Amino acid sequence: MTLYNQYIPRHQSVGELAAKLHQTQALHPCQTKSVDWVIFRKNTGQPAGIANLVDINLSHRRAEFLIGLPDSEDRTRGIALEATLLVLDYVFNQVKLNKLIAHVYAHNTFSQKNIVALGFTQESYLREHLVDTHGNLLDVYGNGMTMRDFHSNPRISKLSIRTLGRDITVV
Repeated sequence: MTLYNQYIPRHQSVGELAAKLHQTQALHPCQTKSVDWVIFRKNTGQPAGIANLVDINLSHRRAEFLIGLPDSEDRTRGIALEATLLVLDYVFNQVKLNKLIAHVYAHNTFSQKNIVALGFTQESYLREHLVDTHGNLLDVYGNGMTMRDFHSNPRISKLSIRTLGRDITVV
């Protein structure tokens, strides 16, 4: 989970987490500036991870995308791809945001390679940009995808047809 988000409290009880989730559920995404999804495995119905939009800024029509799958085997089964395609569909076709950004820790080369291969553009490399929970300085890649990038992306078109049974890039 350190590859997902360094700033989630690691030592809170299940009860504290449940109370926070319940409180957040009662609020509108415009109030929380976020949307959260639990990712489930199709074959078992068990939770596999989470996906989020955070720092939603409607006036600038942008948000940040996060996804976390703790089990490394789930990352190679297509679960992350399907969840990401569904989030892209939501962001660009439902909410009609213009830009989605994704920050990736520089040491997470697997995720950086995948996000660029999907069609995000590496827009920055931020040296010593964050401090982790142990006080270490972290470098971060800044990646972005605009609505124009999304709708003209043949790879997303092909992957969404194969994975979701429809082309999510078609307006």
